[in-house]
Amino acid sequence: MTPPAARPPHPASGHPLRGSPLGSGGSTFAIAEYVEAPSTGGPPRTVAPLHRHRDEDEAWYVLDGELVVRMDDREVRAGPGTAVWSRPNVVHTFWNPSPVETRYLLIMGPKTHAFLEGLHAHPGPSPEAIQALAERCGIELLD
Repeated sequence: MTPPAARPPHPASGHPLRGSPLGSGGSTFAIAEYVEAPSTGGPPRTVAPLHRHRDEDEAWYVLDGELVVRMDDREVRAGPGTAVWSRPNVVHTFWNPSPVETRYLLIMGPKTHAFLEGLHAHPGPSPEAIQALAERCGIELLD
C-alpha cells in the first residue's frame, strides 16, 4: 500500500485522491486511492495483516485490476466497478490476486486513517509500536 500524502488545505477543494486523502482530520470518514503491485503467484501477499476494527466500517472500491477481500471465512473477489464493505468486528484482510497492478479507493473511518498515517509516518516501526498504534486506533491485529 503506497502511503498517501498530506490532506488538502481546504475541505471544499477539489483534488486527485492519489497521494492526498479526502476527509479525516476531524471528519467522520477518509477516502484514499491506493495502488497494489501485481501478484507474483504463490500464496496471497496480503496488503494488511488479518485484523478487525472495533467500531469502524471499511470499504474498497476497485478502479482497475482486482482485489480479493477475506471477511471472516469468506472471500469476495472484486473487479473494476465493484465495492466491498466490511462492518465493525469482521475479521478481514485483502490482496491483489492478479498479474496486473490494482488501483482502488479505500473508504475508512478516522481511526483507521490515523492508524495508516501513523504507520507511514515512521518507516520500519517495531512490532510493539505497530501493536500499540493499532490498539489506540481501535484495531485488533490477529496475525
